[in-house]
Amino acid sequence: MRRNIPHLLNDNDVYGGGVIISTITFQVSDIPQFRILAPQFVCPKDENTPVDKPDNTVITLQTVSGADFPVAWSVRWAQLPTPTQRFTIMLWKAARALEIHLNTPPKEPYVYVIDNAQLLHGIDYIFNVSSINPDGTVSTSKSFHIDNTYGDQKLDMVEGIGDLLSIVLIGEQKTFADVEFVLNAQVTACFATQDYYFIWTIRSADSQRQVYVSSIRGSRLRIPPYSLRAGISYDVNCEVIKESTGHRITQNGLPIQVLQRSLEVFLNVDYLVVPVNKAFNIEALVINHDHYQEPISFRWDCKFLDDPCEFESGENGTLSFPTGLPNLGQYEIRVTAIVNEQTASATATLSTVVNSLPVIQLELTCF
Repeated sequence: MRRNIPHLLNDNDVYGGGVIISTITFQVSDIPQFRILAPQFVCPKDENTPVDKPDNTVITLQTVSGADFPVAWSVRWAQLPTPTQRFTIMLWKAARALEIHLNTPPKEPYVYVIDNAQLLHGIDYIFNVSSINPDGTVSTSKSFHIDNTYGDQKLDMVEGIGDLLSIVLIGEQKTFADVEFVLNAQVTACFATQDYYFIWTIRSADSQRQVYVSSIRGSRLRIPPYSLRAGISYDVNCEVIKESTGHRITQNGLPIQVLQRSLEVFLNVDYLVVPVNKAFNIEALVINHDHYQEPISFRWDCKFLDDPCEFESGENGTLSFPTGLPNLGQYEIRVTAIVNEQTASATATLSTVVNSLPVIQLELTCF
């Protein structure tokens, strides 16, 4: 079965959801990294609140692009004080039904929808999800809770939750330096409010680099191209601040990795025919996808029948033969561009002829 990656972008600053969302990020062996976007608790069905509570709870596995692997679910619950035998039997049956439901392939890949009627009141559910490796072995399970106890007094004990409001950061965890990076803070609340704003911070994992985004106070973080550096991992943190008091309500973070596109280098000719002993130049063009700030250096090689030939290399990727090439035959030119431990190479062929023959030059056009 082919699985597509869900794109979980949302432009809304707040919506009247029925669950508070939390994220858990983990790495399983031999399986691409994925995140769990899962409810942390279900909002009570309060007829007096203006927020419409949904009838479903949605759990999403956000995977890396191209990932395709099965998962296995199990359902447990936190210890109950003094349950009756009848209630315990009902709970076992409800948990088994949830397991069957979750282990059935969903309509939308990696998106699991639970009818809230399947969740018994007064229960703090524990969901365990494991990835199944290509060899059939099952990875160590990762767990998360869905609190359906309907008790406000327990919400203050949940880490990162305040004022019945929470956020989840939606976006890719891998990007490139030459593209815009977008991250959305999706806010979910059990009550209607817009009495808050956002504070974003972005620092490299080693804390040596910081991207200044203090002017962004909305739910969407937009980082222009070339603000992030290739080959560096960053930690993005988002705080939700209560506007009326200035106190922090909650926060969430997401690690991101800036991948390297490396370099591309081209010569202004692929094949060149020149008269012997006639001066000429060859130039190199470098496309610096990752926008490295360090200067680019060039290493040139020229060979005639496996023997090196004389040349002069100038600045900005220029190769000069001030007295031309002395021998009739075929030469091979190779250039290597080097910056920040990244390299790229290109080659060209030169053929020398006697001065009385016409000269042909074939140029490479880059689009």
